[in-house]
Parts: sequence; C-alpha cells; structure tokens
Amino acid sequence: MPNFHNKEVSVPDDTVIESGNYSRLLPNTPIFKGAKGIVINGGNFTNCILPPDTVFNRKRPMQIDYCKHRHPNLDLPDEGGVLDICKHTNDKNKIVVDGELIGYVREDIILG
Repeated sequence: MPNFHNKEVSVPDDTVIESGNYSRLLPNTPIFKGAKGIVINGGNFTNCILPPDTVFNRKRPMQIDYCKHRHPNLDLPDEGGVLDICKHTNDKNKIVVDGELIGYVREDIILG
C-alpha cells in the first residue's frame, strides 16, 4: 500500500484509487487539486478534502483535529504548555494531585 501521508500528490483525471495512505495532519486539507473524475475504492483519506466530483465507494474521509499535547511528535500547531488549556480540553478535565494542578485530560476532536 503506497504511503503518501502529508506528501503533495497529483493524479490525472479519471484515476481510480484502490488503496494507500493519503492522510493529512490538519483537518480539511485539499488534495488532488484540479483533478476530475476520481473514484475512491479504498485507502486512508483522513483530513482530506477531495475534488467535489469525487466518487466514494467507501465511507467519506473523517476530519480529526489532533491535539499537540497528545501527539507531541507530530508537526502540529503549538497549543501552549502542559498546564495551558487548549481547545482539546476544558476546565472540567483538570488532573489534580494533592491539591496541585498537574495537567489536563485532552482528547482529539472528531469534526466529522
């Protein structure tokens, strides 16, 4: 299975894709810009936006907003320090030990 994760990929019109990893780190990232008549039979297209006439013979790609705190090894936008609240947590998700705030429970956000 080819791995094109976070790589710029172009395909000719009327391409049929059977497999491969085309996922992106950031949600709603356009891929295959300008291509027409693409047919998707398989593969990972997480966080991808494909041309509007793309035919999906499988489920549409999920959009996931990954948290930098949970995935420090990924090249994601900075979200502050360990004790900072980011959009992936709220005040209810505090981790407190012996009365001292030591961090937050953080979750990736499924956008759709």
